[in-house]
Amino acid sequence: DLFLYSRVDVPCETDPIRNSLEWREWLDREFQKELQHRNCNYVSIEGSWQERFQMAVRCVDELIQRF
Repeated sequence: DLFLYSRVDVPCETDPIRNSLEWREWLDREFQKELQHRNCNYVSIEGSWQERFQMAVRCVDELIQRF
């Protein structure tokens, strides 16, 4: 398994579910701690939207090549 963990370094648009931007960084830290606590295989996806896409594609390609 591989989790692609999207960090909070890009702007967020609020909606009825994501309406508390002050919780955003706290939730980011808590989610990352939980992934680490559970020894999950994950990659932090950061940067611009284009960089995120490229990083995600590269990670998935590398995972597929292992099989």
